[in-house]
Amino acid sequence: MLEGGISGARRVLMFANPAGGILSPSWRFKCALESQGYCVFWFTPKRWPELFSKDIADASFLDALCKRWGIGLAVACDGIGVRGLQEGVPLSVLALTEGEYRRSLESSDVEAFDYAFTSIGVIRERDNTCDVIEIESFVDSGVSHLKAANTIAAKPSICLVQSYSDLSEGLLERLSSQTGLRVIGAGEGWPDAMKIGQGHSDLFYALSSAREIAIVDDSTLDARQLHVLQCYAAMRAGRVRVLSTSSVAGSDRFLIVDEFLCDYAGQHSSIMLEVRLSEAMDAVFSKDGSDEHFAPCRVGVLFGYVGKGNFGDELILSTIATRMEARCPGCILFAVGEDPWHTLVHRGIYSIRLEDSFALDTALSVAAVSVVIAGLLFDQGIRWTMGKAELISTLRHSDIPGIASFVELSNLNDVPCLFYGIGAGPLELDHSKRLVRFMGDLGARFLARDIQSSQAILEAGAPVGSVERRADVAFTSAPADSSSADEWLLSHGLDANGDLLVAISLREYENVPDNFDRRVSDALDRVASAHANARFLFCILDKDDVSISKRIVSAMRHSDRAFLYDTGEDIDAMAGMFQRCHSGLSMRYHCSLVLAKAGVPCVGLGYLPKVVSLYEEIGLGDFILKMDVSGQEIAARLEELLNNRPVVVSNLSRGVRALTVLAQESEDELAAVLDRSNPVEAYTNRDVEVYLSASSGSYAQIEYLLWREWSLSCDLETRDSRILELDRRIAELEQRTSELADLLEASREHVRALEESTSYKIGSALTYVPGRIKSAMKRTDPSSR
Repeated sequence: MLEGGISGARRVLMFANPAGGILSPSWRFKCALESQGYCVFWFTPKRWPELFSKDIADASFLDALCKRWGIGLAVACDGIGVRGLQEGVPLSVLALTEGEYRRSLESSDVEAFDYAFTSIGVIRERDNTCDVIEIESFVDSGVSHLKAANTIAAKPSICLVQSYSDLSEGLLERLSSQTGLRVIGAGEGWPDAMKIGQGHSDLFYALSSAREIAIVDDSTLDARQLHVLQCYAAMRAGRVRVLSTSSVAGSDRFLIVDEFLCDYAGQHSSIMLEVRLSEAMDAVFSKDGSDEHFAPCRVGVLFGYVGKGNFGDELILSTIATRMEARCPGCILFAVGEDPWHTLVHRGIYSIRLEDSFALDTALSVAAVSVVIAGLLFDQGIRWTMGKAELISTLRHSDIPGIASFVELSNLNDVPCLFYGIGAGPLELDHSKRLVRFMGDLGARFLARDIQSSQAILEAGAPVGSVERRADVAFTSAPADSSSADEWLLSHGLDANGDLLVAISLREYENVPDNFDRRVSDALDRVASAHANARFLFCILDKDDVSISKRIVSAMRHSDRAFLYDTGEDIDAMAGMFQRCHSGLSMRYHCSLVLAKAGVPCVGLGYLPKVVSLYEEIGLGDFILKMDVSGQEIAARLEELLNNRPVVVSNLSRGVRALTVLAQESEDELAAVLDRSNPVEAYTNRDVEVYLSASSGSYAQIEYLLWREWSLSCDLETRDSRILELDRRIAELEQRTSELADLLEASREHVRALEESTSYKIGSALTYVPGRIKSAMKRTDPSSR
C-alpha cells in the first residue's frame, strides 16, 4: 500500500502508445484518473521521442520529476516496457489482452509488476507478487461528451468490428448489396481498400459516420474490440444500430438488434470506469482506503525563457513550483518554454513549446492560472522582437508577440493571467506598447519586480489598476543545500571559514568595453595582493560565461587563487555556494540577488538598468559601478566593502527584507487564485471535438450528404413544411441583399461628389500640416493619446 504523494496529492506516470487516439484504453484510463482528481504525467513516443527506444521507456530521465512531485505510481500501457524507474515508485501495467501484458513485462526491468489493471480473465495465472485489479469497463463517462465534427466528410458505411478472417466474401457482398452501403472493418487482416486506419481520426470518423455497426458472431469479440463498442455505446446513447448474424439452414441471414447497445449501456452505467478505478486507486494509495487527505490536482501553466540553462530563469521556475506545491496542496506546474526536454530532465517539470498550440490549448483548458515570468517585456537588444505581425506567426518565442499569444489563449480559456515578478523595459516600439495595452485589456495582472518596470508598463498604456509594484520571485526562494558546495571546496583545498571567498559572475555583452578583461584582472590582483587569504570563484551561471571567465583568469598575476565553479544544470548547488561566499563581484542580476538574499554583499557592474535598480533597492547603491570603470576603482569598492562589511550587511538586510515582503505579496496573490480554483476533475468532461484535416468531394456533394442525412430522419409532412420555411427565408435574404447593394452604390456616388468639390480640396490642404504634427506627437508622447 502507498500513502498519497507530497501534500496528499496523487500523481501518476503513464507510458503509452495509443494507436486508437482518444478511443484507446490507455487514454480513457487517463481521463478517468483525471476525473477523480489525479495528476497524470502522460508520456508517448510521439510527444517524447527522446524518452523511448522502440517501445521501451527509459524512466531514469524522469528522476527529477519523480523527486519534485512525489510520484506515487507508474503505469505501462499498450505493450510499452519501462526501465530505470526511480526506486520506490511502484510499476504497474494496464492491459486489455494477455499479449499486451506479456510485452510490457518482458521489456521492463522488473520480474513482476506491482499492480495490473486488466479486463476480466486476461491474466490467467496470477503472480503472488502482483496485485491484479480487474476492471470490467475501460470506458469513462467522459466518452458521452465526445463529438464527431464533420461526419459528413466520411462516406456512410457499415462497420464490422472483428477480424477479416472470420468473414466470408459472400456474406460481405450480400451485406453491401442489401444495405447499399460500403463495408469497412476494424480488426486484423482487412484489405487496404476496406481497412480502417489505426490513426486517431481514422477510427473516430469511420465509426462516427457509420450508419450501422455490425457484429458477426459477437461471442468472438476480444477485449479490445469490445472496448471500441463500449465507447460508442456510451457516446451515441444507443443511436447506432447493430447487425448480427445467425445461421439458418446453412445460409447466413441478418438480424437487426436495436437493443444491444442500449442494453449494454444501461447494464454498465453504474460501474463505469471512474467508479471501479476510484475504488482500486484508493486501495493502492491509502492504507485504509480513505481519501480524507487527498488533495485533487490543480494546474498552473507557466510561460518564460526556460529550458536554456539560464540560472535566473531556471531558479525562478524551480522556486514557483516548490512554493506553490507547499502552499497549495495538489498543485502542479506545467511549463511553456524553449526546450521542453531540458525542463523535464533538469527541472522535473512537464513542458511544451509555445508553438505547440494544440497542446498549449489543452493545458490551459484545465488550468487554474497562467503565469508569465522573468524579464521578458522589452523590445530592444533581442533579435526576434519584430512587432505585431509575429502575433500570428508559427515561429513563436518568448518575445512580446509570443507573450501576447499566450495571454490571448489564456483569456479564451477563461484562465486568469499573472505577470509574476515581471521585468519590463525598454519599451520603445509602438507595436510593443500596443501589445502590452492589449494584454492589459484582456485582464492580465502585471506584478512588476521594480519601480522602473511598473512605470514602463503603465507608460505603454496598460490599465492603471492592472499594474502593481512588487519584487523578484527569487526573494521567496528557500535557503539552498550547501553540502555539495562544501564537498567541492574541500576537494579544492578551500575553506569557507578561513578563506576570503569572493564570488565572481561576469558575462559577454554588447556594452563590455574592449579592455574589460584587463580592468577586472587588475582589480582582482590588487585585492589578492592586499589579502593573502582571498580566493576568487568564477561562478558559471550560463555556458557563455566560461570564455570571459577563462580570459580574466589567464590575465591575472595571481591566477593560482582563481577557480572556475561550474555546476552545469544544478542551480541548487550554485545557490549553495553563494551562501558560503564572503563577498562578490557581479554583472549578472540573479547572482547579485541570491548573494544579497544570503546576506553576502557584492560590488555590481551595471551592464543593464535592471542591475542598477536592484543595487539601489537592496541598499547597495554605493557599490554599483559603470561598465567602463577602471580596475583601480573596482578594487577600491571591493576594499571598502571588505573593510566596512558589518555596516554594509546591515543596510543590505533591510533592503532585502523590504523586497521579500513585496515578493511575498505577489506569492499571496498567486496562491489566492489557485485556492479559489476548482480542481482538474471539474474540467475533464468538457466536450471534445476531433476535426478531420481534409475532406474530398465538392460543396455540392457535401450539401447533398447534409440533405440526405437530414431527410432520412424526417417524415414527409415535416420535410415539406421545413422546405417552405427555408424558401421563405431565402427570399427575404435575397431582397435584403438587393436593398443593401443599392444603398452602398448610392453612398459611393455621394462620396465621389464630395471629393470633387472645391470646399473639400481647400479643407484637405489646410488640415494636412496639423495632422502630420499630431501624428508625430502621438509617436513620441504616450500621454498625448
